[in-house]
Amino acid sequence: MKKQEIPSKYRKLDQQALDWLVRLQSPELDKASEAEFFQWLAKSPGHQAAYIKAESLWQRGAVMSQVRVPEAKAAPWRILGIARAWFDLTGLQQGGVFASVCVAGMVLFASVQYGSSNPMEFESYQTAYGEQREVTLSDGSIILLNTDTSVSVSYSDDLRQISLNRGEAFFDVESDAERPFDVLVPSGVIRVLGTQFGVRRSHEYTTVTVIKGRVGLDAQLDAPAGEKQVYQADLTLQANQRFVLEAADENAVPETIDASSILAWREKRLIYRGDSLSNVVVDLDRYFEENIRLADASIAMMEVVAIIQLNDVDVTVAALAASLNLDVTRSLDGKTISLSAASEAEAE
Repeated sequence: MKKQEIPSKYRKLDQQALDWLVRLQSPELDKASEAEFFQWLAKSPGHQAAYIKAESLWQRGAVMSQVRVPEAKAAPWRILGIARAWFDLTGLQQGGVFASVCVAGMVLFASVQYGSSNPMEFESYQTAYGEQREVTLSDGSIILLNTDTSVSVSYSDDLRQISLNRGEAFFDVESDAERPFDVLVPSGVIRVLGTQFGVRRSHEYTTVTVIKGRVGLDAQLDAPAGEKQVYQADLTLQANQRFVLEAADENAVPETIDASSILAWREKRLIYRGDSLSNVVVDLDRYFEENIRLADASIAMMEVVAIIQLNDVDVTVAALAASLNLDVTRSLDGKTISLSAASEAEAE
């Protein structure tokens, strides 16, 4: 895994979000500052998206060198700063122990008591490889976390916000006209009142799939230096539509799809209708600790038409290989499973 690189210059809104992230962890934070923060946060979906992006980077340990440390002597910041310096000196990647230190800092942040007129509820949930977890929130809404997924939940009297930090989740949202339900990702904000939809974050794209009801999107687009930040507002997805947030600046339109097939992972199965084998392998790699790879580049574009049950990795890969007449081998350490074209003798 490559060490994450953070741009040398943040836009003004991003820097404000980072500054707030640090200020909120100070034990000297007063009620006036808390109120000021909520006023800043409520200004626009852009402010909310910038803050959730800063929080996500903080949790991954990638933001430390970019934050201007305020004068407040916040012990959590000193601990995190020491951790960052230690990892930089040792050359270790930002994960593992350092991530644990960051999580500890976020727990402390979540424990800050906000004004009684607008109390906030903070929770975080995550899953490991191959794990799925269903969470029922205080309003009755349900989140189903897919494999290797992390979400942060922020609830108050007038807002419901979910940060999808990584991975994929399905949302079954209870209707509440007074409290819109927002899912925040670095590339935009997904806003609903009551519906069922899924959101998946990959390294490059954030995809929204609606299975019931309607979802509004505000895509956060990167503006050229010196220009005003642009948002794609009022784009609405309906049932059986899908949209990639990062495609908003390309005048893209929602794609009509079979949402139940795309979200079949909820029943621990994956459905493919002509997808390339290379894409299928990338998908399967998300669900198992073993590395699944193609040993033969010539088979990468083979079309897969199959319903794959996410059971034991050996059973799953064997079923896929049998449907395409492929060979399966495991490395000596058992950590890598390779697919290759069947030998001529086997093919006959």
